[in-house]
Amino acid sequence: MPVSWTNLFRIVFVLLMAGHVLVMYSLARTQQHGFGFDFETAILSTLFALLMLLPLAPAIALSDLPEAYSRTARRRRFKNGLCPTCRYPVAPSGGDICQECGMRMIEPDPYRFTWSMARRFAFFALIAWIAGSIASEGWLIADEAAFRKEAEGEALKGRGSLLRDRRWPGNGYLAWDVDQGYFTAQGGTFSIQYSLPPAPTNAESE
Repeated sequence: MPVSWTNLFRIVFVLLMAGHVLVMYSLARTQQHGFGFDFETAILSTLFALLMLLPLAPAIALSDLPEAYSRTARRRRFKNGLCPTCRYPVAPSGGDICQECGMRMIEPDPYRFTWSMARRFAFFALIAWIAGSIASEGWLIADEAAFRKEAEGEALKGRGSLLRDRRWPGNGYLAWDVDQGYFTAQGGTFSIQYSLPPAPTNAESE
């Protein structure tokens, strides 16, 4: 079943919003100095990503852009004496039926803002929010899992530490030390601020 240009445009629109959510979630998650999945951190990052969808509200009609263009073009054809559907010239005495495609010669309604448009945008934003948040968390977890393997490789070589950038769009560094374990770091290349894991209590160390 062929996909219409309108539906294809809407799919791309949702994917772009999901990409926006992915970046916002990643930035929020990696600013909280956490290594590995944490439920509270994930909730806060998800809420931040949702908040960052609000600036996209002016684009509420963007998902209906193909429909708005189609209606405007069809109304222009009708006023120029053409069939709104197939552009065939319609003779004045030809009645209200196009002799070419058989469609009725009725002036198309102008495109107007409707609440269904707002509901459709909210639905698309919800899909993008959920998909972008899940994809972002999965990407960050995969990056941290890859870093663990890299650290294990360094340990086998006899080295006691490792530091590298998080993969885009994450922010900061992933770090490992033979004494401290896995943790994160922030800052520039020459002013790194380490976020060490909490020191074990006496009960934990026994």
